[in-house]
Amino acid sequence: MHFIAEIGSTHCNNKDYIKEFIETALEHGADSIKFQLFPDTPEFTSTGNIAITRENFEYAMSLAPGKVSASVFMEDELNYILGLKPPYVKFAFSRRRASDWIQKTIESGSKVIVTSTIWETYQVPVIKLTTAYSFNSAKLEDETVYPNPYMMDFYGLFPGYFQGYSDHSIGWANAYAAVQAGASFIERHM
Repeated sequence: MHFIAEIGSTHCNNKDYIKEFIETALEHGADSIKFQLFPDTPEFTSTGNIAITRENFEYAMSLAPGKVSASVFMEDELNYILGLKPPYVKFAFSRRRASDWIQKTIESGSKVIVTSTIWETYQVPVIKLTTAYSFNSAKLEDETVYPNPYMMDFYGLFPGYFQGYSDHSIGWANAYAAVQAGASFIERHM
């Protein structure tokens, strides 16, 4: 089982918070810590997301060498993180079809994690995660639900369709159920 502590925007681009989150995640058994790399532009920040500067991301990587990575949303951020040799690169649901980026990441030697739907297949080796919006309904196809209000039914999903679960819910019930159903990766939003 690989446990990913997802920091999201809770770091507030503050070094003290970054350090505290990393220390807490490691103390509680996280195998890796993930941030989100996106430009500090209204396209990404108008909904309340807080960008992490490259300086602060590199600071985070220095606090836990080999354990810090990120989701990427733009090609510039992908190129940047690949230069840092992360243990993996996460492609969020909104970037799950960026096959050229995924291929580039595999060729760099980094693992690839993708949040996708049950129907999507990949011709290259990726670790697929499911989440509430990835198979509930077509209406939710490209919408994020925070927090996830659904109690998930993981029957038959692991390992055939997915290897893990990106948990956006309150509490641990869904993550626990996913592990019981065979998930080997859990990404838990902090």
